[in-house]
Amino acid sequence: MDKVSSLNCEQSTSWLTSTYKKLVIKAFSTIETGQIVLIEGNERIVFGDELSDLKATITVNDKAMYKAFALSGSVGAGEAYILGYWSCDNLTSFIEIFAINEKQLDEFEKNLHSLVISHTASII
Repeated sequence: MDKVSSLNCEQSTSWLTSTYKKLVIKAFSTIETGQIVLIEGNERIVFGDELSDLKATITVNDKAMYKAFALSGSVGAGEAYILGYWSCDNLTSFIEIFAINEKQLDEFEKNLHSLVISHTASII
């Protein structure tokens, strides 16, 4: 019985991680100015303006990064960075890209927050 429980837990964790990753990708897809490259293993995803001089590459060191970004926005991103969940070749450029695209990213974060609250309210 324990093995079935562990398997269900692992599947649930994997599904949640996949969901958090999709949310982060959706948020990064709103970037208009600058370019962010997200690298996880052999996967490489480019966001923003490929012709921009303002660029940063994020390397995912731990998939827990996605949960931190998705649920806690820029604060979660900072905490995940400190914990080593992700690294960046040019942190200053990354922060600058976030600052320049603040309006789009804030709008995404606000919509996500509303979705979580309405979903939680429907459960309770």
